[in-house]
Amino acid sequence: DWSSDVCSSDLGDCLLKKASNRKIVEDALLFFDGKRYELIASVVMPNHVHMLIKLNERHKLIEIMRSLKS
Repeated sequence: DWSSDVCSSDLGDCLLKKASNRKIVEDALLFFDGKRYELIASVVMPNHVHMLIKLNERHKLIEIMRSLKS
């Protein structure tokens, strides 16, 4: 399948292929939904995440990304 091809190539670690790791990321994205941003959509891929958000006026994108990545 596609994710196996990506994970077996040199396109990055696929830590998010494991359900428990995906759950951690999904929970983190939802934690600030309605507080720092409005989460419109997200997709957790095997080796990266896509998210579409509407920023809250009080928070900058750099702050949000730092908090999610730490």
